[in-house]
Amino acid sequence: MPNFKDFTNFEWSIDLKIKHIEAVKKLCKDQGGHPVDLLELIEKGLLDRLLNDINLLIEIVFVICYDQIKEQFNITEYDADNADLFEMIPEWKKESAMKKASRWFANRIDGATLIPLIEAFQEALIDFFPSESRKAALRKIIAKSKELERIQDEELEAQINEMFPMVTEKMRSEAKRVAKENLSGFLSGNMPELSALTQDRFQ
Repeated sequence: MPNFKDFTNFEWSIDLKIKHIEAVKKLCKDQGGHPVDLLELIEKGLLDRLLNDINLLIEIVFVICYDQIKEQFNITEYDADNADLFEMIPEWKKESAMKKASRWFANRIDGATLIPLIEAFQEALIDFFPSESRKAALRKIIAKSKELERIQDEELEAQINEMFPMVTEKMRSEAKRVAKENLSGFLSGNMPELSALTQDRFQ
């Protein structure tokens, strides 16, 4: 089954089952407040939108991995480790054990572990369907989505490279202007602090 490691190197398995489909629909909502239906993500072209909503994605993976998380999460240790944080945000101390566990889990995911998590999640979605032809079709959709993302990244990089010389030249021009104004002010005696300092030095 698909798995990924968090930044502590602990390995989590994303074993998607019917109970998780229903739990995600009940517990997880998108930015528009709509329940997330995992079975519709790919068919309705919503997978890319989900993968760009990192908080929601981690929330969904938390629901799927909850049985594993319960075995690893220690609320007493969590409360002790976050005592300073609770002083700043007292309401977090009163949260349910499940909510604290979700924060604990989210804090174990960083930039380096996010891509393996995304890949494991995509594979879990594909594995959920029994038909091999359906699996192949879904893999093709995901592959095309990745290719589109790669092209978009390359285009963005090209635009940045194209704009960089212009931005650099503008910054240089502005730096020259400011330096010229400061020098002009110095030579005309319009910098009283420096002028007074010079007078004191040569008296």
